[in-house]
Amino acid sequence: EMCDTKYGPVLLAPAYQTVDPTIGRITKFAAGTKENGAVFCHAVMFKVVADCMAKRADKAFDSLMKVMPSRQVEDVYKAEPYSYSEYIIAPVHPYLAGEGAFTWITGSAGWGFLAATEWILGVRREMKGLRIDPCLPSAWKHASITRKFRGATYEVDIERVPTLAPGMKEIKLDGKLFEGDILPLF
Repeated sequence: EMCDTKYGPVLLAPAYQTVDPTIGRITKFAAGTKENGAVFCHAVMFKVVADCMAKRADKAFDSLMKVMPSRQVEDVYKAEPYSYSEYIIAPVHPYLAGEGAFTWITGSAGWGFLAATEWILGVRREMKGLRIDPCLPSAWKHASITRKFRGATYEVDIERVPTLAPGMKEIKLDGKLFEGDILPLF
């Protein structure tokens, strides 16, 4: 609760306000920047995955959308609207809150793609095949993804079925009911 902000979850709260040599370098950054309480986009992607693992679909999607570059306010973000920043300056900063910093040097885009496709859509690669384990936000009724995996192309349609109990899933492979949630290799 303390770490959630309108710009996304911060690394820590409250941010350090004074330098403390016993703690180290983290306290030398201005409050709300870098590791001192900023919204670190790379770390947000790991939170999205953790939320999906805990079946908190709405929290996962909310965190992902808060850091999405195209969702930022242009005159506040001040970074390219098509590029993730390393971090977004947190609201604790007195005048730079919401500004994106250090674009093009982060793995956030790659991790965001994996968080969205493998965890929210739930089409996840594993040694035995593709696991189908969606974690769709409650507002979504349908989603689909085309996934190339080990030389085959998988067309996956995900549909929220009101007759199934929450958390239950039914997988059909080529129109036939399939036991399990790991699709075989083709």
